[in-house]
Amino acid sequence: MNNGRAIYDYVKGKITMKVQEFMIPVYGYLVSAGKYALTKKDRKEGQKVIPVAYVEAVAEWIAKQVEEEQ
Repeated sequence: MNNGRAIYDYVKGKITMKVQEFMIPVYGYLVSAGKYALTKKDRKEGQKVIPVAYVEAVAEWIAKQVEEEQ
């Protein structure tokens, strides 16, 4: 598969992103710190958005962290 075709397939959703477990807390900290947003709806000026494949796992991680703090 050439690079152009791989990019096309990724953009069209034929290739899905593999969730790396070690990235879940990384994105969780970034969202908690306000550097990243979970979704485009939540995004404020200057924030990046985490990849869609990570949204559910990061949201669960953040919820777990908040629960442990209480």
